[in-house]
Amino acid sequence: PLGGALAFTAGWGARGMVLGMCAGKLLHATALVVLVSRTDWRREVREAAARLQGEGEDRPVELAPAPGVDEDGGREGGGAAEMQEGREAESGRAALIGRAPPDGER
Repeated sequence: PLGGALAFTAGWGARGMVLGMCAGKLLHATALVVLVSRTDWRREVREAAARLQGEGEDRPVELAPAPGVDEDGGREGGGAAEMQEGREAESGRAALIGRAPPDGER
């Protein structure tokens, strides 16, 4: 709507249409950042796990922390040594399944 108003009502033509579309994208990106930053992701995970358990599965759902994240949600280590170990492990896994290791390492 803003692009149309700028293009036709304000007489800016294509420039107005593009500026209106850019303004819409900026508003959309801002709303997405606000939504993501205000979401309680731990609650969302708990609710999703509860929904999975309600689908007929009798066994409990185990939620493991993501690699590199401790149980409290904080980052573990993160130093250069840990990053190198991760690359070496990835390189070894790649060799096991017959594909090229990441970053061209051999």
